[in-house]
Amino acid sequence: MCTITAQNQWGVLRALETFTQTLTREADVGAVIMGYAPLALEDSARYAHRGLLIDTSRHYLSVGEIERMVDSLAMNKFNKLHWHLVDA
Repeated sequence: MCTITAQNQWGVLRALETFTQTLTREADVGAVIMGYAPLALEDSARYAHRGLLIDTSRHYLSVGEIERMVDSLAMNKFNKLHWHLVDA
């Protein structure tokens, strides 16, 4: 049984991300296993702003690299993206 309590939908989203990080996939068995049961977690953000800066105006990044960075924001519980596109 799993119980998730949060103050808003963003807290639920981050709680689900934390929960999925406790799971491992066993390829040979074809199952997802939680190896840390029983488990009790209490998690909260220390800072309201957790962000990533992508500076493509000074450093070339391929589209694939940028897509991987953006996709990893939720996994790492980041909530801000600052993208420095041009130096003008």
